[in-house]
Amino acid sequence: MVVFGGLNALTAKPLGTVTTVGLTPVDKAQTQYQFAVAHAYLTGGEYKQLGRSGLITKRDSYTLTVQLAYTEK
Repeated sequence: MVVFGGLNALTAKPLGTVTTVGLTPVDKAQTQYQFAVAHAYLTGGEYKQLGRSGLITKRDSYTLTVQLAYTEK
């Protein structure tokens, strides 16, 4: 299952792939449930941290976290 995102439907691009739902592979879960994205969070990037003599700039890799809502088919 591919997660798409963008400013609108015309500019949507693939952002990531859902491989498991809980402990179940997504292919098996899709046969029993219908899924929709409930929440999507993009974390990471540049941030500031307080050091001894001022602010320190650090950078983390970006991570996409997706929470899915579901109903039975």
